[in-house]
Amino acid sequence: MGIFNKKTNELELYCPISGNVKDISEAPDEVFAKKMMGDGVIIEPTDGKLYAPCDGVISMIFPTKHAIGIRLANKGALLIHFGVDTVNLGGKGFSCSLKLNQRVKKGDLLLNADIAYIRANAISDCVIMALSELPNNVGLRKNIRNNVTSGDPIIKIG
Repeated sequence: MGIFNKKTNELELYCPISGNVKDISEAPDEVFAKKMMGDGVIIEPTDGKLYAPCDGVISMIFPTKHAIGIRLANKGALLIHFGVDTVNLGGKGFSCSLKLNQRVKKGDLLLNADIAYIRANAISDCVIMALSELPNNVGLRKNIRNNVTSGDPIIKIG
């Protein structure tokens, strides 16, 4: 799958979880909504299985397993954050067997989240995808829509 096109320097990101895709400005967390962590999208999930949206290298795994960083082929960085205030859950509701510096391929399972637990104990269960460290003058095209299945294309960079 041509996720990163070296000739055009374009990178395509796929939906990591089934649900409804919205612009990051609609995030229920002001830090993300104001794009302080980067531009991107949020997904209102319909299940708790989170998959790699592209090939990359795991650059960060938050100790509570609610947030994962991926170094992208175009040298950018992607933060995937599951829920709002989920750090306060102390890892409960999340299972993840990733290792730092592990290579992942599009579609690899990143983590499992107990959606019912998160919905009952956090402000939101939305999945936030924030892109940072992108090369200068790079465009970001988002495919905002409802009823997206994990693996559907949602962002094109370049």
